[in-house]
Amino acid sequence: MKTYISSFIAVFVFFIVSNAQNEYAKNITIESVKAHIDTLASESMKGRNTGEDGQKIAARYISDIFNYSYLKSPYKSSYYQRFNLFQYKNGTSTIQTVSNPFFPTVYFGSEDIIDSISLKAVFAGFGTSMDFKNLDTRDKLITILADDVKSSIERIKQIAIPDRPNYFVVALPPGNTKFKEDEIKEFDSFMKLYFFEYIALGGGMMDSIGLSEFRNSYSIVKDLRISSTADIRVFFISQDWLIALFGKNANELKKISKENQTSTRNLLTEINGDEILLQIDFSPKLDTIGTENVIGYIEGNELKDEFVIVGAHYDHVGINHDSTINYGADDNASGTGAVLELAKQFAQAKKDGVKFKRSILFMTFSAEEKGLYGSKVFVNNPPFPLGKIHLLINMDMIGRNQDNKEEYNNTVYIAGWEGGSKFRKVAKKENKKNTNLKVDFTPGMYQRLVWRSSSDHHPFMEHEVPVLVFFTGLHPDYHTSLDTPDKINYDKYHRIVQLIFETTWEIVNK
Repeated sequence: MKTYISSFIAVFVFFIVSNAQNEYAKNITIESVKAHIDTLASESMKGRNTGEDGQKIAARYISDIFNYSYLKSPYKSSYYQRFNLFQYKNGTSTIQTVSNPFFPTVYFGSEDIIDSISLKAVFAGFGTSMDFKNLDTRDKLITILADDVKSSIERIKQIAIPDRPNYFVVALPPGNTKFKEDEIKEFDSFMKLYFFEYIALGGGMMDSIGLSEFRNSYSIVKDLRISSTADIRVFFISQDWLIALFGKNANELKKISKENQTSTRNLLTEINGDEILLQIDFSPKLDTIGTENVIGYIEGNELKDEFVIVGAHYDHVGINHDSTINYGADDNASGTGAVLELAKQFAQAKKDGVKFKRSILFMTFSAEEKGLYGSKVFVNNPPFPLGKIHLLINMDMIGRNQDNKEEYNNTVYIAGWEGGSKFRKVAKKENKKNTNLKVDFTPGMYQRLVWRSSSDHHPFMEHEVPVLVFFTGLHPDYHTSLDTPDKINYDKYHRIVQLIFETTWEIVNK
């Protein structure tokens, strides 16, 4: 009889808790989630760029909601985990000729220099051994053609002469080249890296040749540079500027360079270059950018030293050169809004007397867009041992349809790593019971690769913390001013937030 009564009580309590769980999930409505996105992706937030006013306003908004929800803080005086990014701001760089006094350039240099030097430009075609045959390059500005950054790096490595200054101009196709992260790292492996975005006369930016993606280098450590034995100074320009250097346009020079590969004599020796004045002022200034993760938690009971983290980054990419705002409604006001809704509902449940087995940490990361620095700071400076993290649930871009296609109108992707995949069955069960979304656990290879390393779960994975990731796919408005609140699929989005709430509740209490 005693066993029967105990079993009855256990079932009765489970029924009450499960019913309460569903009631709190129902409090997550289209109106409640929309309010967060409308605020976080508003004009006043100015794109939430790390360290700038908009990001600070967003941090206060998140902190206020944590405070109103009576969340505890792991820190003494606020919900902020403060940290600094260090940014090198570069000097100026110009190439000057008699007829064209200002060239827009991107400069990479092997040392901190303030220099002004006149050199005769010499055209070295594609930079092959044939191109250099009988070509006088000593104390010259060596100019080569390249289709992309990576190939030019390889050529410069082969051409550069140790223990003396090497001056290069690399002419890239206009509008066809961007510095990719792996190319930046490859350059940095054999010379110190500086990136400079020069404002040409008339206010034109380097966007004209597609070199705006890596305007600055960020780090959470101060020394970004790697020394080198070679003294290499490289100016990247658009091929449109070649006519000012050699009196011939890019097509003419390409034609001569191709003919030169099979010629018995070096045709490039007949191309006369202008005398060029290089003016370089590169004593980079180190700027400190202060920012903060925003963190609050609800303490559990039986397993209160174990934590389930519900996280999302709240920063975005700020304002464009033309003063348009990148609102970041999907990326990632959608994930941040989910964190805030879950915090409110779990806090209300605790206020109503519900007890949770594990503690729940609500985490909004800053500086994700700069290189996942908020999550890197957290895992390197956690307020409790990382081994106590039962699971990280990360939400990044959960409000739209992949590629803006209606066929994804009800789809959400869920991935798990480092042991997190076992929790997908909880989400599957809760979805079948309540939210009726199309849950895709097997997205394409591209989506899996993008997921794995491009959001704040990745630093946790590197520390073998189980992660579960929610995502609704990329779309053409990603990192543009068109990622606005009106584009959110609110019917799907609020059900995704409900699903994450239900899943979190189950995992916290199992």
